[in-house]
Formats: sequence, C-alpha cells, structure tokens
Amino acid sequence: MVIGVKFCGNCNPYIDMRALLSEVQKSDPSIVFCMDESQKVDGWLLLNACPTGCLKKGEFIPSVVVTNESINYWPVEKEKLVDYVLQSLQHLI
Repeated sequence: MVIGVKFCGNCNPYIDMRALLSEVQKSDPSIVFCMDESQKVDGWLLLNACPTGCLKKGEFIPSVVVTNESINYWPVEKEKLVDYVLQSLQHLI
C-alpha cells in the first residue's frame, strides 16, 4: 500500500506529527509513505498538529485525517493515535 502524506503548516503544534509518522512507519513497514503529490497513491494521510485541522478530508480522497486528538473527526486518546492511524489506513482500501 502506498500512502501520500500531507502535513499542515505547523503554525500551532500540539503534537510532533513527524514523530507520529515515524512511529506509524515503524509499526507497519509494509506501508510505503510518500510526500510527492504527483505519485499515484492508494490513499492519503493528512497530519494536522492541532485541533483546528487545516487539512480537510475533501481535499485528498480517500484520506485519513489526524489531529492531535482525533482521527477522521472522532476523538482518540493520544496514546492510541498510532494504532488507530494504522487501523484507519487499512480501511482505506
């Protein structure tokens, strides 16, 4: 599975999204993450560092939208973000 990654502008970070992405990559090395918008991908991982969530679901389809406290606009405890990101990515395809 190839997943495109977009980061928000990081203007008001509550969480280090690069560190979160690194944890996700370590947890499932079979997923290939790319930052090149021109590459064909199976889905998108939109990483917002604060609850405002500037990157929205409709901009990149299909996608998983992450903030410091939610995945796809559902509340998630920070300690469980990695697990829920992986689960959500698996449901994209």
